[in-house]
Amino acid sequence: MRVGQGSLSAKTFEHGLSEAESLDIAELVAMIVENPDLHDQLVKAL
Repeated sequence: MRVGQGSLSAKTFEHGLSEAESLDIAELVAMIVENPDLHDQLVKAL
């Protein structure tokens, strides 16, 4: 998951969007649920 990781810059934002669009909703949910650092990444992003 890319939220809060700072891995997308303005130059690679479009790539990140296309990568996310290519995933199935079940895959996206699994990536979010299985991420043990989600809280910390969301706090960092805010």
